Amino acid sequence: MPVSCPYQFQQDIDGFTEKYGVTGDNEAIKNMTYMEKKALLVQNFGVAKAKRATASLITNKVNDDGVTNREGKGTRDSTIMNKAKELEKSKENIAKINKK
Repeated sequence: MPVSCPYQFQQDIDGFTEKYGVTGDNEAIKNMTYMEKKALLVQNFGVAKAKRATASLITNKVNDDGVTNREGKGTRDSTIMNKAKELEKSKENIAKINKK
């Protein structure tokens, strides 16, 4: 086997593949969100404190599609966006006046 890095290390555990049948990435896990993966890990391997913390995160999770246009990114209320546009216009007007 050719060496690809100075500290190359490869380990095989006897009987691991036969016992657990790991052949590749699981498609269901690939399609999970970060929170779903975290909840799955904590459910299977986590201690009670981690389980409580994850349950709290899931309970308080906000499902929000958000704003789809780039201009309004980060704003959920149109009044905030309108006020920001007004301030930008007034800033431009002041800059025009100062140039004269």
